[in-house]
Amino acid sequence: MSFQLPTITRADNSQPRWSGMAVLVESMLVLLIMLVSLAIVVLLSSSAVVRARDGRHLAEAISLATSTAERFEANPSAPNQDINIDEYMVKCTVTPESTGAGTLYHAEILVYVTDGTADPSMPVYTLQTASYERGVK
Repeated sequence: MSFQLPTITRADNSQPRWSGMAVLVESMLVLLIMLVSLAIVVLLSSSAVVRARDGRHLAEAISLATSTAERFEANPSAPNQDINIDEYMVKCTVTPESTGAGTLYHAEILVYVTDGTADPSMPVYTLQTASYERGVK
């Protein structure tokens, strides 16, 4: 024994007007959700690229400043040095301070990025150090 549900049909066998409209509205809604998701992914990706570049600049600036500080430690009485290496400019300003038994040299090392991706007036990294030489006046 089988049971059949009655089917409701229109007299002219046509579909209702709203059936095609519902599919269109759902399709537009899905498209809108996908576009918003894509915009968010692109925004996050561009932000990650900028942060990675800034991190690379900072790591290289620390390395350059440390190398400059080691050169200063080896010869603190050397004149001020401005060094251009690839996309970086390293400025080392040495200030001597005479003491009774020798000279205390202070150095301020500033590293700037010169590739146009950072503010050229703001150093990426700053390092201050000092070195004492006995008997130098």
